[in-house]
Amino acid sequence: MCSRYSAYVVGQVDYLVATTFPAVRTTDLWINYKSTHDSIQWIGLEVLRKSQGGANDKTGKVEFKASYIQDGQPAVHHELSRFRRSGGDWYYVDGKLEEVN
Repeated sequence: MCSRYSAYVVGQVDYLVATTFPAVRTTDLWINYKSTHDSIQWIGLEVLRKSQGGANDKTGKVEFKASYIQDGQPAVHHELSRFRRSGGDWYYVDGKLEEVN
């Protein structure tokens, strides 16, 4: 989770694609990232909770808030993400946006 956030911050789209579960990878990630990259300044990540994702688990969930500034306005991306382990590595599967409190 933290490595994917860092990849967003520094613009490593290849890493984001590589760490997305192969069955759900699309070109949308490239398109969405490129359309917003220049207008977003990421300023912080707060992991709120994790479930599963242990050494013997094949799936995991992470709820987080990522703070950013876009076009001069502060905002928060609040998501509940699902991950899946494959071949010993963790991959992002999908995320559900949560209401920002």
